[in-house]
Amino acid sequence: MKIVRKALAVVRHRDKVLVFSQPGAPAIGEMLPGGTVEQNEDVVDAARRELFEETGLSGLAISGWSPVHKFDMRPYRPERHERTFVYFAGMVREPAWEHWEMHPGLSVAPELLELKWVDVTGDDLDLDLCHGAAVLEEIPVAAFIPCTRRSWASLYQLSAEGMDFRASEALHAANLLGDIVGTDLSFAAVANPVARNALVRSLLFGARIAAERRSANLLGKLQAWALADHSGTSLDPIVQGTTNAVVISDDRYADEIPVFGDRLTGHDVTGAAFELLDRCGCADLVRRHCGIVQLRGHTVEMDYHRSFTISATPGTIYVDDTQSVLQMAEAILHESCHNLLNDVLAARSVHIDDTDTYFSPWRGTQRPASGFLHAVFVFSIVMQFLKTARFADKDQSEPLEDRIRLEQARLEHAVEGTTQLIKSIGLDWLEHLIFDNLNRALQEARQHG
Repeated sequence: MKIVRKALAVVRHRDKVLVFSQPGAPAIGEMLPGGTVEQNEDVVDAARRELFEETGLSGLAISGWSPVHKFDMRPYRPERHERTFVYFAGMVREPAWEHWEMHPGLSVAPELLELKWVDVTGDDLDLDLCHGAAVLEEIPVAAFIPCTRRSWASLYQLSAEGMDFRASEALHAANLLGDIVGTDLSFAAVANPVARNALVRSLLFGARIAAERRSANLLGKLQAWALADHSGTSLDPIVQGTTNAVVISDDRYADEIPVFGDRLTGHDVTGAAFELLDRCGCADLVRRHCGIVQLRGHTVEMDYHRSFTISATPGTIYVDDTQSVLQMAEAILHESCHNLLNDVLAARSVHIDDTDTYFSPWRGTQRPASGFLHAVFVFSIVMQFLKTARFADKDQSEPLEDRIRLEQARLEHAVEGTTQLIKSIGLDWLEHLIFDNLNRALQEARQHG
């Protein structure tokens, strides 16, 4: 029996997927863009080619691909199709449009295709919608679930626990601060709940520092900032600059902490970074655990870019300003992952004993257990982001391939220490959380690197 390799393009934007129909053959129904993989052609390249030929779309970021799905085409054809679903991140610019598919090299007339976006919601997807011809016996539901959501399902469940815990903390903090500021600190006009929580925790941090130092000046700035207009409808994190920020130097923190900076709107680099994270399927994770991006001084050197979080201000990340969109996006994701793990550990009252140390291939030295665990978790997710980002910016493709190989080697080196650490902690759910992402990052790198 003849084996035919097929590549199908699953173009998703939020809860919409792109399908097409043929007015000249209405009985066929609606289908995904796709077709036969040519000889010596990579399946991802084939999906990209078919997508352009059948829709006119090009340059979309790829967020992953499925395992091979085998379909016996008998009795329709004496063939077995081996289909790979390649996931693209799309943008809904038009609800529907027409496109003429050309057939270069073939004596076939151009074919009119009608394209449209249809609503789908994971497991609720009506498969008949996209079967098309009878030969398309089955399209796996997994093909319509965004790559990151499917692979991060357990992570998202834990993430929800961390978010609920931080929300209850913020409510308590708001009650404590109400008397100091003299007003309600619910920040109800801020649409993003994670940003609301982060605003309250930043205020509590500032109030504690002001009390410790008995600083009327800091308390005054805190009160003025609390009463400022923080309203907004965006669900993206709030971006704050250094203008009017109070810089706190404290021996408890390795870096200077800027607080109460002016809110920035239209910051080009962070805006483009959020768009990149969205195209790569990571924006939801960031929005869950990053409410404020507090910019620091501008970084001139590309290889020295600082970002960090502190436990006193959950939901806020501190990052050097930069002109590199990729650098900013990675830093925001990196620190959001730190916040996520901290939120989950706090929600479940887990304390990591730092008595033992483990060799960190990222630092090249021994690190406390908690720091090592964070590094493994964060870089496992960053690795998955880098794999997707290399398709989003062709100029960065080659440097990112080198970076991916480097991170793969580091993660490989960290496996033994991670196994020992997880065994010593003895929590099954934490083992699944860490190793699900670590193994996925390594498996995908080995398979497609």
